[in-house]
Amino acid sequence: MASRESYRIALADDHPLFRQGLRRILEENENLEVVAEAGDGVELLLHKKPPNLVIVDISMPNLQGIDTPKQIRMKYPGMKILMLTMHKEREYLTAALWGGQTDIY
Repeated sequence: MASRESYRIALADDHPLFRQGLRRILEENENLEVVAEAGDGVELLLHKKPPNLVIVDISMPNLQGIDTPKQIRMKYPGMKILMLTMHKEREYLTAALWGGQTDIY
């Protein structure tokens, strides 16, 4: 039986402990591979090999998580992006939706 190609994921969050925990959870599935980690949007955009999915925190230093999807979509059109946040305020959701996010899942 041929093995399936892994689904490549990049993580962007300014909390290393959270990234490490999320990576461990994701990589428990043999078909998921975390190919990049970044502490902010600028660092995320420096990675050369595009993943299938980017998981990005909405609040990060330098290039904010709200602005990062716009930059990702310019570099990699059609990239799947999942945004995470601890914020409960509606303005964060609104900013994420109007900040270049066109796909809602």
